[in-house]
Amino acid sequence: VSQSRYKRWYRDIFLQLHKENWTQNGFDYVVIAKNEITKFDFQKISDDLKFCLKHINRIAKENATKTTPKTQ
Repeated sequence: VSQSRYKRWYRDIFLQLHKENWTQNGFDYVVIAKNEITKFDFQKISDDLKFCLKHINRIAKENATKTTPKTQ
């Protein structure tokens, strides 16, 4: 199985997740896959990325709602 297959999978998964509003505009996403990626199928990789994006989005929302204290 070639490395380009997994790159293609990640690209396809991100395009689909973007269409489903899992990603946010204005964010850059960097994925670093390790050799263990070859043990997983397309669905597992997709589920793992959804899990990560869910937590990234939660943290981004929490940070956006925090206000910085005013100094006097």
